[in-house]
Amino acid sequence: MKKLQKKYFLKVLLLMALGSVSTTSGANEYDQRQVLSLNKAQQTYVLTEMRSLLKGIETIVSALVADDLEKVTRHARPLGMAMKETPENKLHGILPKAFMMQGKAIHMAFDSIADDAERIKDPKHTLKQISETLQKCQGCHDNYRIKVSDASTSKNKPRTGNDSEQIKRKK
Repeated sequence: MKKLQKKYFLKVLLLMALGSVSTTSGANEYDQRQVLSLNKAQQTYVLTEMRSLLKGIETIVSALVADDLEKVTRHARPLGMAMKETPENKLHGILPKAFMMQGKAIHMAFDSIADDAERIKDPKHTLKQISETLQKCQGCHDNYRIKVSDASTSKNKPRTGNDSEQIKRKK
């Protein structure tokens, strides 16, 4: 079983490495991906969330190698729809709808990973789910790129918990 887990672990790492190469190698003037025009704060916000998701995947894969499905559940659940601060919530209306839908699908995938690790308890099944989730990540990276713009109007600032107060004051 350990040999099989290591084999899948290596496949996941290879997929992650190939994904990072393909997303950085084409970032030039011929890049045909849709531009997400964000200010620096928004870019930092989106990239920080992406790094959190990647770190979560790393932790989940390590837990699978150790055959620790309880740890898989503990680390996948907070990355699901319960994740408090996501670009889908904070940048709604700024990011394209298709981007938002892909982000939501990724968070839903983490909920499924947590649920199935808890219920099915099959590392191979969980690795398949991780692979499918990484393909969703890759699909987004294949379609979008961030371009930092100087414009930082209030419309383009990430939302905060005080938005309702700000909206009331504007009325």
